[in-house]
Order: sequence, then structure tokens, then C-alpha cells
Amino acid sequence: MSQPKFVGRDAEMERLGALWRDAAAGRARVCFVTGEAGAGKSSLLHSFAAAAQRADARMVVASANCDAQTGQSDPYLPFLTLLEQLTGDPEAGGVQSAATGENARRLRSLVGLSMRTLLEHAPDLVGTFVPGAGLLVKAGKYAADQAGLLSRLEEKVTSRGGAGGAPAEAVDRDRIFRQYTGMLRALSAQCPLLLVLDDLHWADGASIDLLFHLGRALENERILLVGSYRPNDVSIGRDGRRHPLEAPLAELKRYLGDAWIDLDRAGCEQRRAFVHALVDAEPNRLDAEFREGLLRHTAGHPLFAVEVLRTLQERGDLAHDAEGCWRAAGPIDWDVLPARVEGVIEERIGRLTDELREVLTVASVEGTSFTTQVVARLREMGERQLLRLLSGELEKRHRLVVEGTTERVGARWVSQFAFSHVAFQQYLYHDLSARERMLLHAETAEVLEELYAGHTDRVALQLARHHELAGDPARAVDHRLRAASRALAVGAYAEARALLERSRELLAQVPAGPERDRRELEVLTRLCNVLNATEGWDSPGLPEIFSRSRELCEELGERAQLSRVLFGLWAYHLVQLQLQPALAVAREYFDLADALADHDTVLQAHAVMGDTLFWLGRPAEARDYAEAAMLLYAPHLRDEHQARFGLDPRMIPLMLLALSDALLGRAGRAAAWGAECVRVADEAAHPFSRAFALYAAALLAWLMGDGDAARAHAAALQETSERFGFAYYRGQAGVLRGWGMGMEGSVEDGLQAMRRGFEEAAANGGRGDHSLYCLMRAEVLRRAGRAAEALRVVDCGLAVARECGEAAFEPELLRVRGEALAEAFPEHVTDAAAYLERAIARARAQGTPLLEHRAAAGLARLRATVFAAPPPDEPFSAPPSLRVPVLA
Repeated sequence: MSQPKFVGRDAEMERLGALWRDAAAGRARVCFVTGEAGAGKSSLLHSFAAAAQRADARMVVASANCDAQTGQSDPYLPFLTLLEQLTGDPEAGGVQSAATGENARRLRSLVGLSMRTLLEHAPDLVGTFVPGAGLLVKAGKYAADQAGLLSRLEEKVTSRGGAGGAPAEAVDRDRIFRQYTGMLRALSAQCPLLLVLDDLHWADGASIDLLFHLGRALENERILLVGSYRPNDVSIGRDGRRHPLEAPLAELKRYLGDAWIDLDRAGCEQRRAFVHALVDAEPNRLDAEFREGLLRHTAGHPLFAVEVLRTLQERGDLAHDAEGCWRAAGPIDWDVLPARVEGVIEERIGRLTDELREVLTVASVEGTSFTTQVVARLREMGERQLLRLLSGELEKRHRLVVEGTTERVGARWVSQFAFSHVAFQQYLYHDLSARERMLLHAETAEVLEELYAGHTDRVALQLARHHELAGDPARAVDHRLRAASRALAVGAYAEARALLERSRELLAQVPAGPERDRRELEVLTRLCNVLNATEGWDSPGLPEIFSRSRELCEELGERAQLSRVLFGLWAYHLVQLQLQPALAVAREYFDLADALADHDTVLQAHAVMGDTLFWLGRPAEARDYAEAAMLLYAPHLRDEHQARFGLDPRMIPLMLLALSDALLGRAGRAAAWGAECVRVADEAAHPFSRAFALYAAALLAWLMGDGDAARAHAAALQETSERFGFAYYRGQAGVLRGWGMGMEGSVEDGLQAMRRGFEEAAANGGRGDHSLYCLMRAEVLRRAGRAAEALRVVDCGLAVARECGEAAFEPELLRVRGEALAEAFPEHVTDAAAYLERAIARARAQGTPLLEHRAAAGLARLRATVFAAPPPDEPFSAPPSLRVPVLA
């Protein structure tokens, strides 16, 4: 029997057709098709794509399946597949395209346009998000008619560390989103695009975030973006947590409205119509009794109905008459047919020869998609013999597999096939005994490592899965570490964290010994960087990590790794305003740097010492250390440093140079350093460094009295922090934006926003910026004429600063305290003047002309309005209110 035609979905096809007409007219549309396994989601999308392309000669289709094999795919994998197809590789992704052979021709003809568009609108994706080697091959085929295109691409690939596909430097998520969207917009201006994402319930978190971004960003483009997923898989969550697709879908539903096609909502009449259409897809003489029996037995379930009809034909219960029409060969005994889809699958598999079944059983271990060379090696068959079985018996006759891609990996060609439905793969896989599965996973991993020698990063997650299921947790951890590095390179912090936390669990199964300890140390140091970014510098999990990491460093004699541990420990103390412990760690850092003579460690030692001294109120010394750190900076070591410490090596020194020069009265230099800080973060394409730089720039602008710049940097910080889940900096952005609202007149809303922001920052990063928060809040209150409240806020700031020894902004707190006291209680003007004099003295002792000038100006204004002559010197004594605890 030939494969049944797509039937019974006229209303759904028309709905998709209407969306396409809107998209083709320049009104981008997003749609989701839902239904449980076997409901016909993929068939609907494939059939619509083919039909729409026949009707529209301009349409180009790109499609991708999300990964069901590892349970967790490489970040952005389906969007990488789409982009590979749009740059001239119609078979990218391991399965056939969603449309027709004609679509493959259109995709290949697009290569020149897409290459130029990629270089112009998304250059940073070359060699990182998109493997450079494949692009060079495709561009080389096209370059004869396009002078300059190949050389431009070669230059870009080379600049990003080679054509091997492994990222040489990071590309932050914001840039990926912006450039990916820009490329789609530019391409759709030349040809309308249908983008299909199948099985989104298996999508990785980074891909879901990009999908959400596109759903909001696409407006006037000729693009229809369609995704499918199983609602039940989403509702039950993933790994015991809320499914990452759930929240974006809810938000998109509010934004897009009715953009869902639910295939499970078909009523009785629709299911009956489907069965009639399925039967009538080929000439037949099957009566109403047969049709009702098929409907009753299958409940109109698409996959079940198709497979039962095929079973009846292959068993001979249905046969062709002399005119080629299907008819019943006799009474149909529905009771002897399987009552469930699983039973139908079992019967289908049962009709295979032992050889064919063994081939598919071995293939099922690799996943829904499998590698021909792996199966050939494990079955000890010639590759040509296996290909004949796959493409002949199993694809054309039994329709259990479909041919996928063939790609070059190093010196080898690697080809893929895929099961025609995941149900067949799962049935065969679960039919194996537990020990058989372990052995086959181990053998599969061994062959994959040989096939991808030198390129194992491309299959790191698959290898991790096979080694884990083979009972080799140590090698599983090794590959998970590689996959985590790839995730971090594209700013996928959530995915990296999941990989590292699973690695910690696997390490518990590894026998004790130095190799196990080295793996654990590597996992912990990387996890520390991820937790710093996503939960704040004082994440609850960090003390345990620091303690265990330090213990491992001592046991292994790993003094180089100790540098990373000390950095995390120093940052933890600093944000808690535990300045003396932070200073002790900074001194230990210098001892370590002297012992190691390691360039990175020496640079970082200067950075941490400078930062500590800054908060201790010694900006000139802090600046000296920061300047020395900048002189030690080596561009070729940037990426290694960034991977070790989770931050571009220039971020801390540049922040210190900017803030210190501002306090030292060098406004021009401070502004230049602030601009350089943001420029460097943009250049580094590292999301956490960008958040750090934006916060430093916002603080500098606030300190220098540039409210507009402070608000602009705060808005950018908010966007970056929300996108990447940087809770600490999201809170700080809330403080800065609330300050901006308050200064513009929205006092109550601004104060509430500041409080919420500070609470979030304090919950994810300690008390490190408490003085700044108090100063900003007091400034808003004074602007609103609420000086008495401002006085209480500043008293709280002074109390914490005194308790912790934080002196960087003590002169400013004293100045604001004096001015607020004079405004709230004019009768205490003498005390107010004393605070201002104290502020001048403290600023002078610290060598901060900016703060000294501000306090002197405040004192001059106070004397001009109140005193005829300067008041006598009086000893300064802090009132009892300075003992107020940290501001909530």
C-alpha cells in the first residue's frame, strides 16, 4: 500500500492558509499547533507547507525538529537548523525538509542572498552560532559568481577562531536575538518565509527564549512562524520543575490572542469525517459498516486509524479487486485487532525479518535519529548493505524510517536516518533488557567518538547521555562539561547550570581518586560562575562550593585552580560588606600570584585588591591597582580569563578607574573610562560582563549628576538582566529606575520600585551597595520635600557603613545627613553644619575632591542663609539614631 494521503484537516489547513496570506502580505504571524502523540501535528505542518509552496512560487520553507534523544539539546539547536537550511543546506537537522523537492532547490538558490544577509545583519553568528566550516563549503560552491563573498566569509570565520565550528569566543544572548531577528527580516524582504518548529515540548530553554523574542519582535515581515507541541508534556513539567515553555506560551497568548490550532478538540463528527477521508484517500468499495467499525475501534485517532488500516491491508483482510479498488476480503473481526496504538506498533514490528528488526533495535539506542555508520559498525555490516536495507525495505516498503542528511565530519562522511514516528523507536528501545541497553549505549558512544574525532563538541550531549546510560558517569561528566562550555559561549546560563548540576549528581557515582576530584573541581568552579550570574554573588549554594573547592585544591595541589576559588570567596565577602575578610582574601591572592607567576592570577589580584580598597575609602590606591591591572591585560588571554572567572578581565579595573577618577575630581577621565567599560563589554559579547558594565556606567552617571544617562543605562541593564536571569543586577536596575521615576516626580511609584529592587538585589547579592541605595532614596525624598524621612534613611546608611567599615561614600552620607537635618529641623542648624564640616574632613582625608567640593558647597549655602559669621568649631558626635539596622 502507498502511504496514505493527508486527509480530514480541511478547517485547520484553511486556518493556516489564512495566516500565510497575512504573512505573505507583510503582516508577520505566529501560530501553534497542539495535540498529543499521533494527533497528526507533523503531518498537518508538512502537508500545509507542501500545499502552500505549490500555490506560492515565492515561498521558502525551513523546518526543524526539537531534540527528543538526549532530553536536553544544545542551546538554540532548532534555530541553528533553520539557519543552516536558509544558508543553502535543505537537509540540515537530520530529517527531510518540511516541504518538497522544489523547496530544496529554492533553499539552495538562496545561498548567495543568505550569505550576504548573514554577513551584513548577523556577522557575530558566523563560527559560533553557525559552524563556520559548513558555511565556507557552501560559499565556496557559490563564490565563482560572487567576487568578495568567499573572502569576506573566510575573514569572518578566521577572526572567530577557525572553521571547526567550536566557538572561540562568546556571543551574548541579546546579540544572538537581535542579529537572528535582523537576518530573518532582511531575508523575508526578498522572499516570504515559512518557519516550522516541530515538537517544541522537547526544545531547550534558550530556543524557547528566542521563540518568545521572535513572537514579540516580528511585525511587518513576510514571515509565518509555526510551532507544534504536546500540551500534556508541557503541563507535567520537566525534571520536576515547571516546563520552560509554559510561561512564554501564556505570555504569547496574551500578546497574540487566538493563535492556537488544537487537534485534540475534534468532535465526533470531525473524527468520523477523518475516517471517511482516510478510507477514501484510495479507490475502494468499503461500506458504511466497515467505516463505522474503523471509527469505533480507533476513536478516530489519526495515527491509530492509519496504522490499523495499513495492518488490515497488509494482513489481507482488505484486498484489491479486479478494478484496483480496496474491498473487504471477508468479515472484519475487529476483536482480533490490537485495541491500542502500542498493539498496532507491536504487530507492525512483528512483521519484520529478524535482520531488519535487529537493525532497528540497534538504531533505537541512538534515538529518534540515528547514524548509519554507528548501526553498520555495531551490526558488523557493510555500509552499502545497510543503506540498501534502510532505504529499500525499511523506508519504501515498511515506512518505518526516513532518510536524513549526509555531512562531512573531518575526513569522514556521516549519514543520518530517522524513525518515521517516535513511537516505533520507543517500542524497540524499551523491548531491550536493561543490560542490553547499557552495552549498546557504551558501543554507540565508542563509535560516535571515533566518527567525530576532533569534533566531539558537536555531539557532546549525545555522548554524555550514552556514557551515563552505559554506566560510565566519569566520561558522561567530561562531555557534560564540554556541553556546558558551549552553552556558556552563547549565554545559555540556565542550560549550563542544568548540565553542571547533573554532573555533580553523576560524580557521586564515580569511585574516589584524584581524577574524580579534578572533575569535581572543574564542575564546581564553573558552577560558581553560573551561580554568581544567575543568583547573585552570595548565592546560598556558594559557601559550600567554596569550602569544597578549596579542600580539593589543597588535596590535589591545584594552586592554579585556587585562583578561581579565591576570586569567588573574595566576591562573596565583598558583596556582604565583610570588608576585612575580603581584604584578607585579597592579600592571600597576592601571595598566590607571587607563587604562581601566572599572568591571569596577577591581573586578578590587582583587580580584587583595588576593589576592596575602593570600598574601604581609599580611591587613589584603588586606582593605582586598577591601572596596573589594565597594563597587565593581554587580549589573547581574554577568553580564557572570562571562562575562569566568569567576567571579562577589564570589567573590575575599568569600573574602578571610572568611579575613582570621578571621586578624585577628574570628570573627563571618569567619563572616558565609563564609556570604555561599556564598549569593552559590547566587544566581549559576554552577557554577565555587559550587565556589570551597564551597572558601573549607571552608577558613574548618577555620581556625576547625569540623570538621563543613568536612566538609559539602567533601562539597558534591566533588559539584559531579565533576559539572562541576573537577579542581582535586575534588582540594582530596579533601584536606579525607581530613582529616575522619583526624580521625575513619580515619588511613591519610584520609592516602591527602589524598595523592590533593593530587596531583590539584597536577596541575591548582599549589602554591597547599601550606601548608594540610601543616598538615592534620600535624594528622591528630599526632592519631594520629605527631608525628615530622608534623614532616617541616611542614618540607616551611616549605621551600616560604620558597622561594616565601608567608607567609600561616607562623606556623601554625612553631607546629605547635614543638609536633610537643616531642611527638616531648622532649629538644629548648628548640628547640620557640624555634619557638613565632618563630611569635608572625611572627604579631604580620603582624597576625594568631588565629595569635598559638594560638602563645602552645602556648608556655604547653609552659612549664607543662616549665619552672619562662621560658627565656632565644635566636636562631632554621632546621634543615637546611627545605630539603626540595615534599611529594609
